[in-house]
Amino acid sequence: MVENPNALPSPEERPEQHHASEAEEMRQEKPSRMAAILRKFPEVPVTEDERTMAALAHGSILLSLFSAGVGGLLVALVIWGVYRDRSRWVADQALQAFVFQLAALVLTAALALLTTVAWAVTGALIAVLIGLCLVPFAALLTLVAILFPVLALAYGVYGALEAYSGRDFQYLWIGDWLREGSRPSL
Repeated sequence: MVENPNALPSPEERPEQHHASEAEEMRQEKPSRMAAILRKFPEVPVTEDERTMAALAHGSILLSLFSAGVGGLLVALVIWGVYRDRSRWVADQALQAFVFQLAALVLTAALALLTTVAWAVTGALIAVLIGLCLVPFAALLTLVAILFPVLALAYGVYGALEAYSGRDFQYLWIGDWLREGSRPSL
């Protein structure tokens, strides 16, 4: 049998192209998470003032560094209160920022308490050598307790940048929870 030099290779002979086309088909079939969000809560034209206030609500997490975690909560809550009747978008962004910062504060406090207890138990049990087995657990818990607030801070700043760009930013889990009608009445 004579091979045709102009014939295209089969998908088996070009696996990278075959997989790329499958991935493209999957992307076209499954709508992106952002597309689903935009259908639920369509973007509205927002003014520069609205973008600034939404960014301030998200960015207020930075204030939490200097106010034992409550400064950012108060700023987000005040922005929500001022804008809840003036701009649905700003109010939504501020409420998300408030709930996220509250959750981050509670989780940070819980991690700090758990880390303290873990090291206390480890220290007490070292006297009987069993505590040595707990040192890796306590060290890992300490690392998580240190990294969590830093990551929460970075996520809040990212939300501020997204909101300032006029994008409809949603915190993971919190945005969906608040938009499904489970809004707390503050």
